[in-house]
Amino acid sequence: MPDGPHLGKRGRDGEMRHRPGRDVTLSAPKSVSLMALVGGDEQIVAAHYRAVGKTLGWIERNAIETRMQDRATGAMVRAGGQKMVAATFRHDTSRNLDPQLHTHAVIANMAQGGDGKWRTMADDPSTRAR
Repeated sequence: MPDGPHLGKRGRDGEMRHRPGRDVTLSAPKSVSLMALVGGDEQIVAAHYRAVGKTLGWIERNAIETRMQDRATGAMVRAGGQKMVAATFRHDTSRNLDPQLHTHAVIANMAQGGDGKWRTMADDPSTRAR
């Protein structure tokens, strides 16, 4: 963290456990990959970048949550409206070295709330906020 604290959840042994993050892979269909990469159509590559940006915006608005203490009840509740940290890496080939336009978005397990505090993401689907 920029200001020094360690994020995570303490295990029963007192050790801090931290899941570094998630890798979201956003892939163009094979026909699009061929037109962009083999055909050299940079407009398609640019459209892929725009789609990646819009998808990451949707993820930030709809899926990034953390756990916070409810001031009224004292219970831990899930809270949305968090800002995520992500890095993107574009790849042009599949593991078999076929043309495959895709972007890996590595979403760090850290979210910044409206209060400016950094917390880990709450990413257990069984406790998703409704």
